[in-house]
Amino acid sequence: MAAKDLLHCSGILSSDQSLKEHITPHKTAVAIFIQEYCLWKIKVESNRDKPAEFSGLNEEICVIPPKHRRDFCMLVLKLVQCPDLDYFELMEILNSGEYALLPEHVENFKHELRSVANRDVGSIMEAIVGTTRLMGIEPSNTGPMVHKSSPAAFFLRRVALFYNKLSFSQLVNACKEWQAYLQDGVLSEKPAWAIRRRADSSCYSSDRVERHQQMDLCSISKNDFSLSLELLPRQTKQIKMESESMSMDKPKATSSSGTWSRRQAELFIARQAALIHNDINTALPPAKLHQKINEILNANPNHVEAHYLSYLNYLRSKEFCGAMHSLRHYFDRMTMSMTQEEKNKSFRYSALNIAILHAQFNQKEAALDALKEAISLSHEEKDNICLQHAQAWLYNLTEENKSILLERSICKSGELNLNYLASLGFQFLSQLSASRGGRPAQVFEAIMRSDLLNCQLSMPDMFGKSLSLKAALWALYGKSEMASLASQLLLHLSHCDAVTSSTLHNADGTCQAICNVANFLIELGEYQLAVIVLDYARSLYPTSKWWQVVEQILFFTQALYKGQWQAAHTAVRQLSTLDKWESCVRLAELLLAKGDNQGVKDAVEELLNEEASVCHSLRVRAMLLISKTSPTPVFILTTALSIASFHFLHYLTALVIMEIAQVQLNMGLPAQALKLVDHSLLIILSQGGLYDQACALFLYVKCKVAWAASLSWDLDHKNKTNVITECLGVLETAKTNFRKVEAFNKVKESLHLQALLSNEIGCYKNRNRYSLEFRQIDEEYPTKSVPVPAHFASP
Repeated sequence: MAAKDLLHCSGILSSDQSLKEHITPHKTAVAIFIQEYCLWKIKVESNRDKPAEFSGLNEEICVIPPKHRRDFCMLVLKLVQCPDLDYFELMEILNSGEYALLPEHVENFKHELRSVANRDVGSIMEAIVGTTRLMGIEPSNTGPMVHKSSPAAFFLRRVALFYNKLSFSQLVNACKEWQAYLQDGVLSEKPAWAIRRRADSSCYSSDRVERHQQMDLCSISKNDFSLSLELLPRQTKQIKMESESMSMDKPKATSSSGTWSRRQAELFIARQAALIHNDINTALPPAKLHQKINEILNANPNHVEAHYLSYLNYLRSKEFCGAMHSLRHYFDRMTMSMTQEEKNKSFRYSALNIAILHAQFNQKEAALDALKEAISLSHEEKDNICLQHAQAWLYNLTEENKSILLERSICKSGELNLNYLASLGFQFLSQLSASRGGRPAQVFEAIMRSDLLNCQLSMPDMFGKSLSLKAALWALYGKSEMASLASQLLLHLSHCDAVTSSTLHNADGTCQAICNVANFLIELGEYQLAVIVLDYARSLYPTSKWWQVVEQILFFTQALYKGQWQAAHTAVRQLSTLDKWESCVRLAELLLAKGDNQGVKDAVEELLNEEASVCHSLRVRAMLLISKTSPTPVFILTTALSIASFHFLHYLTALVIMEIAQVQLNMGLPAQALKLVDHSLLIILSQGGLYDQACALFLYVKCKVAWAASLSWDLDHKNKTNVITECLGVLETAKTNFRKVEAFNKVKESLHLQALLSNEIGCYKNRNRYSLEFRQIDEEYPTKSVPVPAHFASP
């Protein structure tokens, strides 16, 4: 934005949006800041055609660079819109280097402040009102320095108007407040030292409040500013001395925040609420935002919207009591100045918001009670809008007649043009269909309808939710590559809001997408890269539970593969506070690795009994673990296979078939086991992690060798050697994968089998090499007292 954009354009800022109901020293300083820039620009343009030795200007500054003009515009917009700053805060912004300002402009501004501080009342009044003359100065053909319809012109006219409306006593008080604003800044001979004293500005601002309340009608006719200070009341000077002595004895407090006008507060609240909803990373941190809200409420106690922003702030911090307190304050204060009809509307929407709050904290019974109240009130007033929002939460919280409620909600939302609810309903329909065994084609067709609405009606936030849901569904069906692709599409999705200049996306879904990428890296054995990705998720979403879950899974996986039982137990305990059922499955894996068969059954018993609230993939994984401890695992495996096949869990189906092949191999049926392994090996190699791939290849080698041994009478020596040589190559791949994921016990098992097969075909040199490698790894990573089972294990 160039300078003429700020000074010539209209419509960026309303005339009342950045001004308080009364004039303040901050606004006076901003007016002088604009004036000095315009005067410096006049000087530059008037001397542009003169030689440098006559103009008194360097050749480099004969034209103000665009960067300086743009930064000046942005700074003025910030100073106009922000709450009042004291002198030290203003100087800190000017000297921070964030804005590329002309050094001559800043020095002229400070000099003008020093000059105005030593003038009498009439001179100060003339200097302030004189800023409006800038709208009539035309140094070039481009028009006046400040266009009369520009935001800057509105600002300068209102400053001058407020000064013109002041009575003499009010003008004296305003001038004294203005001089108090500058007394420890402009007149100081060490401005850097003054800026470092910014932390003590709270006592200065409180002192100014006392001055404003106790001002008398004495005139400021002295040109010496130090003499004018003697005209202050004795009580004010005593308060100032007491505050200064207290500031020396106590630690330095944070600076005063200044005064918030209602327009400024509305702008701040609207922006922060939009950022919390759309781009939580750009919003202020919870603690700082809470401080700003308190400042707004202190300046405007009747500003009810601040309570709702406080509710949103508590909600993202997962603080139930504070969120409930702020929400009740918002609706209680909002109904004070309403008609009876507006109060009824407020009552039903307050009940709806309370239900949403309980649902956010997983308090379903309390949420349903509040939701029923909102539905009842909506029926009484025939408010279909509120009723559809309530119904959307109803089918999300209840398990009864969910399909019927969902279909009615989608149809009615379409009739009422509630496209957001209709798109959300299609997404929930796909999720419900997937959980109830619907065909994947039907599931993704529902998502396609949601995407169609999102694209036609430009709802980028819903499109982000759609990508997040696709990634979850692909992961459920066992398509890890497609899940990773959908997650990366979501991470590359960027829609910028022109109003707030923020990125519109779903924060929860984006965090889950980052965690999906981390999970994919864990499966590939890239633990260091997974840690980097999780650190990135932690920096973006410090309060989210998703990256914490994946972090504990990472710790557990590394500890389990290395045989570090205590570290794995610690990860499982921490995981139980975040995801109860996932921790049960991980605990069963750990107990199975330790050889505690009864502990495996006890760990997943509660999970298997909870059919309604447990995902089917977790049930199948739990059955796989129990089957490995049961003497008759066929019934358990066939049950798990039926569940996985019914819900189209392709990857888990392949794992169950591999476990059935292991059982057949143990029963002495290598040919049948080899057929099952060939049936599922491609799925595991294409979609599984390195550990699962290595386990599948290891089982394939055992089945192949057992099959060859069973046909030893029909195979000659050459064919037998070829089969074993092929198996040695497959074992090498499995050993590499085991080593990549740091499963060293499995590496030793692979080396042991390689040594046996090499000895079988007479390759004694290779046998000795494998034996030496086994010994080296065993010395570095000794086998625990209870080894990891050699047969196929689930992830």
